[in-house]
Amino acid sequence: MCNRNKGRRQNEPIVPDLPIQERNVSMSLVELIPRFSEKKDSVRNFIKKIDEVGQLNNWSLVEKLTFLKKLKICDDAGKFVSYNVIGEELNDYDHVVNALILNFGNKTPLTTYLQELAQCKQEDKEFIFEFGNRIRGLGNSILKIQANGDNPAVSDANNSVLLAKFCSGLEPELQRQVLSKNPRTLDDAIESARTEDENFKIYENAARNRESSCSNAVSGDLLHELTSQQSLVLRFRI
Repeated sequence: MCNRNKGRRQNEPIVPDLPIQERNVSMSLVELIPRFSEKKDSVRNFIKKIDEVGQLNNWSLVEKLTFLKKLKICDDAGKFVSYNVIGEELNDYDHVVNALILNFGNKTPLTTYLQELAQCKQEDKEFIFEFGNRIRGLGNSILKIQANGDNPAVSDANNSVLLAKFCSGLEPELQRQVLSKNPRTLDDAIESARTEDENFKIYENAARNRESSCSNAVSGDLLHELTSQQSLVLRFRI
């Protein structure tokens, strides 16, 4: 039989090394569950400890959820549950647990993606479609982590944020042109930006060609004038 007290810390209560059904379990075992804040704790170890103590105390799912939400999550983890798990989902232990694992068990936490999105703008020499795909990728990552990312209302709100962020990250003149088209979706904005960017390049090339033509014309006239003057000088000498 496994000795559950092996490696026990000095201040931790002793758990009797008996079969589960023979243990005299009390609420003091709740103290064995660490508070989870996300900063340095493992979410999977936290959930495992909840389940172990719940099994010892014969807790129902409702009781496990109550201890999890009310007593054992704090800081960013508590805020995450408050902001992202809503309605009936908040009363579903499995849903809350899966949401915590998806968010805090991920190598890249939700806050990192949100910060990247907030700072996202088109880089020098970055193509429109590359910038658009970068915005879209961040949005997809955020939706995958969010507990209710498959909710149509949440998805629509996310798309609105991506659309606004894409437009604000464009160069000022291009941004003005795109906003004037009143795009409804990120795809619409990307297509509009690509069209306006191509039109701008065509205009630039045309202007450059006109300048080149004018310069060549001036050079030709000047050369003709110089040639004419040289001819007059030669005639005069003769």
